[in-house]
Amino acid sequence: METSSPPPPRSSPNLGLSLDARLGVDTRLWAKVLFTALYALIWALGAAGNALSVHVVLKARAGRAGRLRYHVLSLALSGLLLLVVGVPVELYSFVWFHYPWVFGDLGCRGYYFVRELCAYATVLSVTG
Repeated sequence: METSSPPPPRSSPNLGLSLDARLGVDTRLWAKVLFTALYALIWALGAAGNALSVHVVLKARAGRAGRLRYHVLSLALSGLLLLVVGVPVELYSFVWFHYPWVFGDLGCRGYYFVRELCAYATVLSVTG
């Protein structure tokens, strides 16, 4: 009776490469800085605009356009929450540090739940 032994492990040609290169993600520093600046600009303008919308809606007098006020308030709050939660995590996890996910399983599930919840709230508010 002949038994076969498992083949010896092959040496990987990528063993000397960095983790980012082995994952197929090789982002240059200038690109990381550029995306950080763009994300910061998007975050600042979006947060300021949505916060201003919330302020204006809350300070306005109640009148005939009561439903419109709630509609705009809902849009502004979901956009603000999406910016506050989504942009920093995406910048950290997808631009600067690709692997491993440092927030754990619960953080991963919570992040994607809140991000999708805000996105769906915005979409359904616009279409509704």
